[in-house]
Amino acid sequence: MNADRVIVSGLVLALFAGASVTAGPLSPPAGPVASTGKSLSEIEPRTVIPVPTSYPVVISAPGSYVLAGPLTPPSGTSAIQFTQASGRASLDLNGFTVTGGGSATVIDATGKNLSIRNGTVVGGAIGIKGGSVIATDLILELQTLHGLDVDRQSSVRNVTIISSGTTGIRGTRDVVVENCTVNNAGTLTAGGGIVLGDNAIVRDSRVDNCKNVGIDVGAGSTIVACSVANTTGTDANGSTASGIGIRVGARSTITNSAATVNTLWGFALGTGSTITNSAAGQNNLSNDLSTGRNNPGGGFLIGTACIVQNCTADTNGGFGFRADAGAIITASTASNTRAVAGSLGVGYEFSTGGSLISSSSRANASHGVLLNGSNNTVSGGTFTGHSGASIAGVAVNGSFNRVTGVQSVNNNVGIIIFTTSATLPSGLQITGNMVGNTNTGIGVSGSFALSASNFVPGPVSPGTLTSGSGPWINIGN
Repeated sequence: MNADRVIVSGLVLALFAGASVTAGPLSPPAGPVASTGKSLSEIEPRTVIPVPTSYPVVISAPGSYVLAGPLTPPSGTSAIQFTQASGRASLDLNGFTVTGGGSATVIDATGKNLSIRNGTVVGGAIGIKGGSVIATDLILELQTLHGLDVDRQSSVRNVTIISSGTTGIRGTRDVVVENCTVNNAGTLTAGGGIVLGDNAIVRDSRVDNCKNVGIDVGAGSTIVACSVANTTGTDANGSTASGIGIRVGARSTITNSAATVNTLWGFALGTGSTITNSAAGQNNLSNDLSTGRNNPGGGFLIGTACIVQNCTADTNGGFGFRADAGAIITASTASNTRAVAGSLGVGYEFSTGGSLISSSSRANASHGVLLNGSNNTVSGGTFTGHSGASIAGVAVNGSFNRVTGVQSVNNNVGIIIFTTSATLPSGLQITGNMVGNTNTGIGVSGSFALSASNFVPGPVSPGTLTSGSGPWINIGN
């Protein structure tokens, strides 16, 4: 190794010995030193829009534009109108405020491609309307219809909407909304905070104090890390289902989101949707018969064949989770559900073919879980603190239901089976459960006779049998 280094060093010295090495000049050139870079206007040539004497300012060509000052058109007239035949126009509001009024769209790029940023738009019927819009770092206030109204393939980031008459952010399909805030938008039966079509993405956004629906998106959409609170809705007779925090169309996904203090449902999921790591609290608490409202509500309204994982429903009225056919709920919790609007206050309710796996319920006004149909399964989980008269940790009302491996403790009834006929519902499988500290372990309400198709083993906890609509008994081996 050392010999090699000596030989290489010798060769280098020999080469330099036979060559003349000349350095560049060290003195700077005479005169002022000029920049060798490009100016901002050379990188992005921008046309300055001066404060005009008449409105609207018409922009008829694509390119980059910047405001030189605030704009205040007369009521009923747009401030800026984009009419380019093709291409995208870019507008920097330069921190200024554009104020409109009356029925006009303040910045009108209907059907045009527009990038707009860095400013405030106040008043008008619609604050900003466009085709494919890239909107960033904006504030929109006091529009009578929509704050921001965009078409497909738009992107909305870091936008704040305050007080829109119908919709805060309104869009068609394939719209992305990120890091946005909407406060006070919608009517009791239309619009809402953020209302988008299919394949929408809403991420890291917050909606407060809106009407109808806080966030409402179409099929195939994604909601990530969003929160909605204080959505109100419906007229006095409750004829329209509104007052929903977050509603998604079929095959959509919700993760890491929260819906609280909404007047009907926290979340409403379309067919085949999935929700994970999300929480619903204090929804539907004002929905009682004394106010004339009669829509059932609660924490989670779960559509057909939906999947719910690691979700929490706490202190909702009516239902913690209400699931349509084929829904699967895993590792979730329903607690403190209250009885309102004639609803019992159930932790989980399933219709047909649903599954509740390794989940729990605690201290709900009515049953921890109600299988209110056929072919449902409850597997694992703990159900406790349901102490009302004839109230059970697990309630079964239908045929071919299966309850296995659950712990139902400290309830009025551990597991209750409802029947109004001379026989128990067919095909029941209630096995391997731990029932303790209850007045009735496994009880049956109604006149019945055991059927060979039923498998309802014990053991059951001893205790005093309760009365109900029919004779109650404990069933065991």
